[in-house]
Amino acid sequence: MLRAPLQRGHRRALVTMPRVYRRQDLPEVTRRFMFGRGTYPWAPSVRTPIGVVRPQLDRHDDLLTVNEIFARQDYEAPETLRVAVDVGANIGIASLYFLTRNATSKVYCVEPDPKNIARLPRTLAGFEGRYELQEVAAAACDGEATFYVEPSGRYGGFEQGWKSESITVPTRSFASLLDDVLAREERIDVLKVDTEGSEEALVSSIPAHQLDRIDRIYYETDNSAPFHQDRFRHRFDCQTNALIRNGLAA
Repeated sequence: MLRAPLQRGHRRALVTMPRVYRRQDLPEVTRRFMFGRGTYPWAPSVRTPIGVVRPQLDRHDDLLTVNEIFARQDYEAPETLRVAVDVGANIGIASLYFLTRNATSKVYCVEPDPKNIARLPRTLAGFEGRYELQEVAAAACDGEATFYVEPSGRYGGFEQGWKSESITVPTRSFASLLDDVLAREERIDVLKVDTEGSEEALVSSIPAHQLDRIDRIYYETDNSAPFHQDRFRHRFDCQTNALIRNGLAA
Protein backbone atom coordinates (compact mmCIF):
# COMPACT_ATOMS: atom_id res chain seq x y z
CA MET A 1 0.00 0.00 0.00
CA LEU A 2 2.84 2.42 0.77
CA ARG A 3 4.40 1.82 -2.63
CA ALA A 4 1.16 2.16 -4.59
CA PRO A 5 0.91 5.99 -4.57
CA LEU A 6 4.44 6.18 -6.02
CA GLN A 7 3.22 4.69 -9.30
CA ARG A 8 2.14 7.23 -11.87
CA GLY A 9 -1.37 5.82 -12.19
CA HIS A 10 -2.02 5.72 -8.44
CA ARG A 11 -0.79 9.29 -8.03
CA ARG A 12 -3.15 10.38 -10.77
CA ALA A 13 -6.07 8.56 -9.13
CA LEU A 14 -5.49 10.30 -5.79
CA VAL A 15 -5.38 13.69 -7.49
CA THR A 16 -8.34 12.99 -9.79
CA MET A 17 -10.86 11.35 -7.44
CA PRO A 18 -12.14 14.65 -5.96
CA ARG A 19 -12.82 15.91 -9.48
CA VAL A 20 -14.42 12.68 -10.70
CA TYR A 21 -16.86 11.99 -7.86
CA ARG A 22 -19.40 14.48 -6.59
CA ARG A 23 -18.50 15.95 -3.21
CA GLN A 24 -21.34 14.23 -1.37
CA ASP A 25 -20.22 10.83 -2.72
CA LEU A 26 -16.45 11.16 -2.29
CA PRO A 27 -16.22 10.03 1.38
CA GLU A 28 -18.35 6.96 0.68
CA VAL A 29 -16.44 6.13 -2.50
CA THR A 30 -13.15 6.39 -0.61
CA ARG A 31 -14.40 4.23 2.28
CA ARG A 32 -15.73 1.53 -0.04
CA PHE A 33 -12.68 1.63 -2.30
CA MET A 34 -10.08 1.46 0.47
CA PHE A 35 -11.80 -0.93 2.88
CA GLY A 36 -14.26 -2.93 0.76
CA ARG A 37 -17.19 -1.92 2.99
CA GLY A 38 -20.75 -1.10 2.01
CA THR A 39 -23.75 -2.88 0.62
CA TYR A 40 -24.63 -3.28 -3.04
CA PRO A 41 -26.15 -2.47 -5.48
CA TRP A 42 -24.95 1.11 -5.23
CA ALA A 43 -24.61 3.91 -7.77
CA PRO A 44 -21.99 6.64 -7.23
CA SER A 45 -22.25 9.95 -9.05
CA VAL A 46 -19.43 10.26 -11.58
CA ARG A 47 -18.66 13.55 -13.32
CA THR A 48 -17.94 13.40 -17.06
CA PRO A 49 -17.53 15.96 -19.86
CA ILE A 50 -21.22 15.52 -20.78
CA GLY A 51 -22.59 15.52 -17.22
CA VAL A 52 -23.00 13.21 -14.25
CA VAL A 53 -23.57 9.49 -14.77
CA ARG A 54 -24.53 6.98 -12.08
CA PRO A 55 -23.53 3.43 -13.11
CA GLN A 56 -25.13 0.78 -10.92
CA LEU A 57 -22.46 -1.30 -9.20
CA ASP A 58 -23.33 -4.75 -7.91
CA ARG A 59 -20.15 -5.49 -5.96
CA HIS A 60 -16.84 -4.05 -4.76
CA ASP A 61 -15.08 -5.30 -7.92
CA ASP A 62 -17.25 -2.95 -9.98
CA LEU A 63 -16.12 0.02 -7.91
CA LEU A 64 -12.49 -0.96 -8.49
CA THR A 65 -13.18 -0.89 -12.22
CA VAL A 66 -14.86 2.52 -12.08
CA ASN A 67 -11.94 3.99 -10.15
CA GLU A 68 -9.35 2.50 -12.48
CA ILE A 69 -11.07 3.89 -15.55
CA PHE A 70 -12.56 7.24 -14.50
CA ALA A 71 -10.10 8.30 -11.75
CA ARG A 72 -6.85 6.51 -12.56
CA GLN A 73 -7.60 7.00 -16.27
CA ASP A 74 -6.08 3.70 -17.40
CA TYR A 75 -7.58 4.22 -20.88
CA GLU A 76 -7.22 7.97 -21.14
CA ALA A 77 -9.09 9.34 -24.16
CA PRO A 78 -9.42 12.92 -25.38
CA GLU A 79 -12.74 14.72 -25.48
CA THR A 80 -12.42 14.67 -29.28
CA LEU A 81 -12.79 10.86 -29.26
CA ARG A 82 -14.81 9.59 -32.22
CA VAL A 83 -14.47 5.78 -32.25
CA ALA A 84 -13.39 3.31 -29.57
CA VAL A 85 -13.23 -0.48 -29.63
CA ASP A 86 -13.65 -2.14 -26.23
CA VAL A 87 -12.42 -5.74 -26.36
CA GLY A 88 -13.28 -7.43 -23.08
CA ALA A 89 -16.00 -4.89 -22.34
CA ASN A 90 -17.08 -6.58 -19.10
CA ILE A 91 -20.17 -4.74 -17.77
CA GLY A 92 -19.48 -1.67 -19.89
CA ILE A 93 -17.60 0.68 -17.54
CA ALA A 94 -14.80 1.45 -20.04
CA SER A 95 -17.39 1.85 -22.79
CA LEU A 96 -19.26 4.29 -20.54
CA TYR A 97 -16.06 6.28 -20.11
CA PHE A 98 -15.55 6.46 -23.89
CA LEU A 99 -19.19 7.39 -24.54
CA THR A 100 -19.06 10.24 -22.04
CA ARG A 101 -16.03 11.98 -23.54
CA ASN A 102 -18.50 13.87 -25.76
CA ALA A 103 -22.02 13.60 -27.15
CA THR A 104 -21.18 11.84 -30.43
CA SER A 105 -18.49 9.20 -29.75
CA LYS A 106 -19.22 5.61 -30.75
CA VAL A 107 -18.05 2.38 -29.11
CA TYR A 108 -17.83 -1.14 -30.51
CA CYS A 109 -17.99 -3.58 -27.58
CA VAL A 110 -16.79 -7.20 -27.55
CA GLU A 111 -17.74 -9.40 -24.59
CA PRO A 112 -18.37 -13.18 -24.30
CA ASP A 113 -19.47 -13.71 -20.65
CA PRO A 114 -23.28 -14.00 -20.49
CA LYS A 115 -23.36 -12.47 -16.97
CA ASN A 116 -21.57 -9.37 -18.22
CA ILE A 117 -23.61 -9.24 -21.42
CA ALA A 118 -26.79 -9.11 -19.34
CA ARG A 119 -25.49 -6.18 -17.27
CA LEU A 120 -23.82 -4.13 -19.99
CA PRO A 121 -27.04 -2.57 -21.42
CA ARG A 122 -27.92 -1.32 -17.93
CA THR A 123 -24.53 0.37 -17.58
CA LEU A 124 -24.94 1.99 -20.99
CA ALA A 125 -28.61 2.92 -20.63
CA GLY A 126 -29.25 6.21 -22.39
CA PHE A 127 -26.50 5.61 -24.94
CA GLU A 128 -28.45 3.25 -27.21
CA GLY A 129 -27.57 3.90 -30.82
CA ARG A 130 -24.02 4.93 -29.95
CA TYR A 131 -22.65 1.50 -29.09
CA GLU A 132 -22.77 -1.97 -30.61
CA LEU A 133 -22.09 -5.25 -28.81
CA GLN A 134 -20.68 -8.44 -30.28
CA GLU A 135 -21.30 -11.34 -27.90
CA VAL A 136 -18.06 -13.16 -28.70
CA ALA A 137 -14.51 -13.56 -27.47
CA ALA A 138 -11.71 -12.12 -29.59
CA ALA A 139 -9.35 -14.91 -30.62
CA ALA A 140 -7.05 -16.05 -33.42
CA CYS A 141 -9.92 -17.49 -35.45
CA ASP A 142 -13.68 -17.94 -35.61
CA GLY A 143 -15.17 -20.88 -33.73
CA GLU A 144 -15.80 -21.84 -30.12
CA ALA A 145 -13.55 -22.04 -27.07
CA THR A 146 -13.56 -22.91 -23.40
CA PHE A 147 -13.81 -19.72 -21.36
CA TYR A 148 -13.13 -19.65 -17.61
CA VAL A 149 -15.26 -17.41 -15.40
CA GLU A 150 -15.74 -16.41 -11.76
CA PRO A 151 -18.62 -14.74 -9.91
CA SER A 152 -17.63 -11.08 -10.39
CA GLY A 153 -17.29 -11.34 -14.17
CA ARG A 154 -14.17 -9.19 -13.93
CA TYR A 155 -11.55 -11.87 -14.55
CA GLY A 156 -12.95 -14.17 -17.23
CA GLY A 157 -10.58 -15.49 -19.91
CA PHE A 158 -9.14 -18.44 -21.78
CA GLU A 159 -6.64 -19.20 -18.99
CA GLN A 160 -8.04 -21.21 -16.08
CA GLY A 161 -5.73 -20.04 -13.31
CA TRP A 162 -7.67 -19.98 -10.05
CA LYS A 163 -11.07 -19.99 -11.79
CA SER A 164 -13.03 -23.22 -11.40
CA GLU A 165 -16.05 -22.69 -13.67
CA SER A 166 -15.90 -22.99 -17.43
CA ILE A 167 -18.33 -22.22 -20.23
CA THR A 168 -18.17 -22.50 -24.00
CA VAL A 169 -18.28 -19.21 -25.89
CA PRO A 170 -18.24 -18.27 -29.57
CA THR A 171 -15.00 -16.73 -30.82
CA ARG A 172 -14.26 -14.32 -33.64
CA SER A 173 -11.01 -13.58 -35.33
CA PHE A 174 -9.50 -10.42 -33.82
CA ALA A 175 -8.41 -9.34 -37.29
CA SER A 176 -11.94 -9.68 -38.65
CA LEU A 177 -13.41 -7.77 -35.70
CA LEU A 178 -11.10 -4.84 -36.44
CA ASP A 179 -11.75 -5.14 -40.18
CA ASP A 180 -15.49 -4.85 -39.54
CA VAL A 181 -15.00 -1.62 -37.61
CA LEU A 182 -12.55 -0.15 -40.12
CA ALA A 183 -14.95 -0.93 -42.96
CA ARG A 184 -17.40 1.48 -41.31
CA GLU A 185 -15.09 4.00 -39.64
CA GLU A 186 -12.20 6.04 -40.98
CA ARG A 187 -10.07 5.45 -37.88
CA ILE A 188 -10.10 3.85 -34.44
CA ASP A 189 -9.11 6.49 -31.92
CA VAL A 190 -8.81 4.05 -29.01
CA LEU A 191 -8.49 0.26 -29.01
CA LYS A 192 -8.74 -1.21 -25.51
CA VAL A 193 -7.94 -4.91 -24.94
CA ASP A 194 -8.52 -6.53 -21.54
CA THR A 195 -8.94 -10.27 -22.03
CA GLU A 196 -7.21 -11.69 -18.94
CA GLY A 197 -4.26 -13.38 -20.59
CA SER A 198 -4.50 -13.14 -24.38
CA GLU A 199 -3.78 -9.41 -24.69
CA GLU A 200 -0.17 -9.66 -25.85
CA ALA A 201 -0.98 -12.26 -28.50
CA LEU A 202 -3.85 -10.17 -29.83
CA VAL A 203 -2.05 -6.82 -29.89
CA SER A 204 1.17 -8.21 -31.36
CA SER A 205 -0.84 -9.80 -34.19
CA ILE A 206 -2.37 -6.56 -35.51
CA PRO A 207 -1.19 -6.14 -39.12
CA ALA A 208 0.32 -2.96 -40.52
CA HIS A 209 -2.70 -1.92 -42.57
CA GLN A 210 -4.85 -1.90 -39.44
CA LEU A 211 -2.21 -0.29 -37.23
CA ASP A 212 -2.02 2.63 -39.66
CA ARG A 213 -5.64 3.49 -38.75
CA ILE A 214 -5.41 3.13 -34.94
CA ASP A 215 -4.19 6.02 -32.76
CA ARG A 216 -4.08 4.55 -29.23
CA ILE A 217 -3.93 0.96 -28.00
CA TYR A 218 -4.35 0.03 -24.33
CA TYR A 219 -3.85 -3.55 -23.15
CA GLU A 220 -3.66 -5.18 -19.73
CA THR A 221 -0.75 -7.44 -18.82
CA ASP A 222 1.68 -7.96 -15.96
CA ASN A 223 4.52 -7.24 -18.39
CA SER A 224 5.89 -4.16 -20.05
CA ALA A 225 5.27 -5.24 -23.65
CA PRO A 226 6.15 -2.50 -26.17
CA PHE A 227 4.89 -3.82 -29.49
CA HIS A 228 4.92 -1.98 -32.84
CA GLN A 229 7.64 0.43 -31.82
CA ASP A 230 8.03 1.70 -35.38
CA ARG A 231 4.61 3.37 -35.07
CA PHE A 232 3.93 3.90 -31.37
CA ARG A 233 5.64 5.16 -28.26
CA HIS A 234 5.11 2.98 -25.21
CA ARG A 235 4.11 3.58 -21.60
CA PHE A 236 3.54 0.97 -18.87
CA ASP A 237 1.92 1.64 -15.52
CA CYS A 238 -0.41 -0.25 -13.15
CA GLN A 239 -0.50 -3.31 -15.46
CA THR A 240 -1.65 -1.18 -18.39
CA ASN A 241 0.42 -0.91 -21.55
CA ALA A 242 -0.30 2.17 -23.64
CA LEU A 243 0.77 2.52 -27.26
CA ILE A 244 0.36 6.11 -28.46
CA ARG A 245 0.88 6.86 -32.14
CA ASN A 246 4.11 8.73 -32.80
CA GLY A 247 3.39 12.42 -33.21
CA LEU A 248 0.07 12.20 -31.37
CA ALA A 249 -0.33 14.20 -28.17
CA ALA A 250 -0.50 12.01 -25.04
